[in-house]
Amino acid sequence: MMVRMAVNNCRTRLSRSLSGWRRLPTAHFDNAVLRELPIDAEPKNFVRSAVSGACFSRVEPTPIARPELVVASPNSLLLAGIELITGGGQVNSSDDRGINDELQQIDTLVPILAGNKLLAGSETAAQCYCGHQFGFFSGQLGDGAALYLGEIVTEGERWELQLKGSGLTPYSRTADGRKVLRSTLREFLCSESMFALGVPTTRAGSVVMSRETQVLRDVFYDGNAKMEPTAVVTRIAKSFLRFGSFEIFKDQDKFTGENKYEKFFEEVVRRTAKLVAKWQTLGFCHGVLNTDNMSTVGDTLDYGPFGFMEHFDPKHICNTSDDRGRYRYEAQPEICKWNCGVLADQLGLVTDRAGLEPALEAFDAVYQDEYMRLMREKLGLSPLHGEEKEDKMLVDTLFHVLAHTGADFICTFRFLSGLDVFDSGDYRERVLNQLVGVSETLAQRKCKLEEGSGGVSDAQFDMIVLLLDENPVRA
Repeated sequence: MMVRMAVNNCRTRLSRSLSGWRRLPTAHFDNAVLRELPIDAEPKNFVRSAVSGACFSRVEPTPIARPELVVASPNSLLLAGIELITGGGQVNSSDDRGINDELQQIDTLVPILAGNKLLAGSETAAQCYCGHQFGFFSGQLGDGAALYLGEIVTEGERWELQLKGSGLTPYSRTADGRKVLRSTLREFLCSESMFALGVPTTRAGSVVMSRETQVLRDVFYDGNAKMEPTAVVTRIAKSFLRFGSFEIFKDQDKFTGENKYEKFFEEVVRRTAKLVAKWQTLGFCHGVLNTDNMSTVGDTLDYGPFGFMEHFDPKHICNTSDDRGRYRYEAQPEICKWNCGVLADQLGLVTDRAGLEPALEAFDAVYQDEYMRLMREKLGLSPLHGEEKEDKMLVDTLFHVLAHTGADFICTFRFLSGLDVFDSGDYRERVLNQLVGVSETLAQRKCKLEEGSGGVSDAQFDMIVLLLDENPVRA
């Protein structure tokens, strides 16, 4: 009910603020990947267990009934060559709306963002890729609910457009190719927030929904499935190629110029190491760091069961399906390096695998340098030569305290940012009181223990409280 009210309120505000839209005159499609990479020879769209000899399958989006615009990001859509107009303006009402550079009514854009219509020059296709999931090779995966729309070139930059939730593809497996409001709004909000925080990420241009086209979903996986409105999110990125895109290669692929693979891999490793360093300093947990969810351009890709930590716990798991804690917060750098190793194995089919090893081993140093640079910024430390060890010791000590107190990750740094070291007042006590106020309570710690170990009895909990009272240091 609350989500429905929020959506209705958002739609009302959108309708009042947007008067129209137009395509930027300089924007045009140049769909290089469909021109350069092998295309599936099968013209029909049906789910298949294996698609061989192709990187993409040409597929058209499945329309939704009476699409409604829920939310849009004007800055993101500009990357796609779409300009949203606010306020008044002369709006064209001809029958040929939505395909030229003149100002159009906003309701003509909605079918395009839903996949019901296409912009001139757009070509749709689903990408084929494989992946290692939870450490094991899963074979062919592919875009089961997403579609490539083409590559927009504008202002000297190239951006790939994609619809997520646009219907069945040959790679949908047992799913229906659709998404719902819950997942699309989460992706929209998080990807745009991550961009604002300076984290490399895919962008979200819009969310469109249909109340009439519905799909069956079991929200809590308890057998109580119900029908929900479908939703489609527009995604924009430099590229949606993944580590898993290279796992479909075969030995007979003909490539030349081996050195370029080493340079390519070196850059992928560097960007990936810097990306995960940014995640760690923000308390961001991706949740599903499979190779098919790793971007080759160093963007945060595929917002599924992600989460931002509240009370700091290095072993925090945001994905309830991650029973072994493979993708827990503290393991993310190690997993990203492991995924880079898988990519190196695939590139080893076309170049000397040993030649990629130096770049892979450089991951740790790149990660540590970027991590400490970001932590110095957060703590207001100058990067003085010769004090690297002291800075690292300070950061390690801070996170040791955070882990033992269960302090709120974000609020701790917010309070520290307000600390005036030149204040002659009793600022230490004020800051300490603030930090204690956002630390984890015993009741919250008990709930966490119950979730992790199958339950803590009241007697055991009372013993913990008694131990804390008698000997806090030992506890």
